[in-house]
Amino acid sequence: MKSAIYLGKENIEIQNRPMPELGNYDVLIKNIYSSICGTDVAVYKHGENTGHRITVGEEFGHETISKVVAIGDKVTEFKVGERVYPYPRFAIGDTKRAGTIGGFSEYIKIPNAKKNYSLYNVDDSISDKVACLIEPFTVGCRAARRAQPKQGEKFVVFGCGTIGLGSASSLNGEVANIDGFIDASGADEILDIFMEQGKIESRFVCVAVNKSIRNLNLLHLTYSQKSIIGSGGYMPEDVQDVIDIMKSGKWDIEKIITHEFPLDEIETAIKTAGDANNSLNVTIKF
Repeated sequence: MKSAIYLGKENIEIQNRPMPELGNYDVLIKNIYSSICGTDVAVYKHGENTGHRITVGEEFGHETISKVVAIGDKVTEFKVGERVYPYPRFAIGDTKRAGTIGGFSEYIKIPNAKKNYSLYNVDDSISDKVACLIEPFTVGCRAARRAQPKQGEKFVVFGCGTIGLGSASSLNGEVANIDGFIDASGADEILDIFMEQGKIESRFVCVAVNKSIRNLNLLHLTYSQKSIIGSGGYMPEDVQDVIDIMKSGKWDIEKIITHEFPLDEIETAIKTAGDANNSLNVTIKF
């Protein structure tokens, strides 16, 4: 099978690797579409330890929609031909490799496959292109859940820089009438403006990958009763919520996919995904 192998900074090679052998409780899935994560871009551009955990010489990629092509003799929960989403935390039996399950390989072996644990069935009403975005959407869903929104509250999500935040803070005088700030961009200025402009009891949720070390005015944080909340990854309940959102058809999610490449052009695809001025979401079609 073809696999994109990570060989270090700005170095990926398409290799032919042996097909996985299945045990009695294992499932073999064939990837249909995979999406490129910002952490994939980070490890490509900057090397190891800059995005998700990655091992030089191994497969990577984790945002994918797949089809069951073979099952072990004792598998009862899945059938050949079913379309499934591999849940990265549990898909290959190693939580440390949640970012490198083989999303940029033709096939993935799911050991001891369990329904609604390592694999989730995906409704036929969701297109393949949209379904490969389940993983990044669950990250956003987790951040929204961590913000603990209440009926009637106002939230703002920042993923395109700080201009939007500056505009929001200027609409309602000195203090923006915003209950929650969700930072999906990682720009330092967003936390600064939250500290300066956020109203009493407002919440800041950081879902962006930001390794900077910050100084905080704890006295201000105490008296303003503000909260700073981290949100990394996702949980099983987020997966089902996202699948339900996609099934609803309320939003034309496919519009955010701006580019599509074959696996053989994985490096070009990752470079394109890293060009935030000219791309939104970039996918690999198998």
